[in-house]
Amino acid sequence: MDTWIEMTSTMEKDINETIDACYPYDWEENHITRSVLAAIQSTFSSRRYLRGVENVSVSIESYKLDGKYETHFGDIVFLIQIARKGEKPIVGAAFLEAKRRDLKSIRYSEIKVPQARRILRVAPRAFYILYDYEFTTRFVTQEGYSPWTTPRSPMLARGVEYAQVARVLATPINAALASGSKDIGLYNQALPFTAQFMSRYLCGLDLEYEPEALAVAAGWREKKGLPKRIVRVDVYEGREPPEPIKVNDNLYHQEG
Repeated sequence: MDTWIEMTSTMEKDINETIDACYPYDWEENHITRSVLAAIQSTFSSRRYLRGVENVSVSIESYKLDGKYETHFGDIVFLIQIARKGEKPIVGAAFLEAKRRDLKSIRYSEIKVPQARRILRVAPRAFYILYDYEFTTRFVTQEGYSPWTTPRSPMLARGVEYAQVARVLATPINAALASGSKDIGLYNQALPFTAQFMSRYLCGLDLEYEPEALAVAAGWREKKGLPKRIVRVDVYEGREPPEPIKVNDNLYHQEG
């Protein structure tokens, strides 16, 4: 049974292999997103249980929007239900807008300020998920800001693991707007996506909990715009899963 950090490492490896397969001929945001989500789902399908005081189960189902709509609300929404043993489940949503690094450039030219502001009106904790075809060490770790200036990580020397390099990162959209960056400078306020997913989202952090945001996340607010993909995640202790969150299956079909 894997620890959380072992699962993070495995997911990082699986995602990096996916990026290898996409670059350069399939370097397109929708294709990369679909491939990365498939890699995450595959990672968990073979390692469903994580080690904890109580064994933790993680189940993932991915849904894609049917048809074409003029207004989208983010590329990915993780609709996450967390049920600790003996406690009431909580439900939150993580909104992600995907951007890929331009070929032969350091820029993320598809970042659009009006789109970012529209997302933040409903999901103030929304993130960009940034796809890079090169490895980078330029991100925030447990050591804090600018760890890449240290020749040898003190934490690694003490046997504490974290992602040393990454090609898929996550940065808050509000931080991106504050910085004005539309290039790899965004990494100064970024985490490896695997760390964001495992250590933040699956632990109930950086999620939207407001009813309106949750309704948008599950595809029930068509006038607000619809997410392209909804990924329903249940994280629970014990043997019995909680009642699943209802996704609008009139508009979405299950993938995989």
